[in-house]
Amino acid sequence: RITNLYTHSWRRHLRPASPTYLQFAAHPISWEYGQIYRLSDGKSLSLEELAKEPEFSQHADRYTLRSVIRAIERDYGNLLYSRVVKLEEIPKDIYLDENKHIHVIVQTYVLAPYATGTIDVDLD
Repeated sequence: RITNLYTHSWRRHLRPASPTYLQFAAHPISWEYGQIYRLSDGKSLSLEELAKEPEFSQHADRYTLRSVIRAIERDYGNLLYSRVVKLEEIPKDIYLDENKHIHVIVQTYVLAPYATGTIDVDLD
């Protein structure tokens, strides 16, 4: 069984959100973090490792760097710094929602301006 940290423990998932604000900044910044843990041994899984798990392996093609980039371009295309997403690796922050959809989080300013906020894409 796979789970992650999510703020609603009744969902069997706990997602930590760690708002951190910069003092005296024009735009206060917050960060969101996500991790998925395998319940059997407590191991934190990357998206690549999660794609090999029996629950998700049938859709492993959705969990590649190329698929993450396509999802970001699809959902946030006009809001990005560039229409072409330049990621060299899959972001480390991932989580499962209540429907067991895998999400990838890209922090503010990495691919888009402050007004866009945190990029959160559903890969399923």
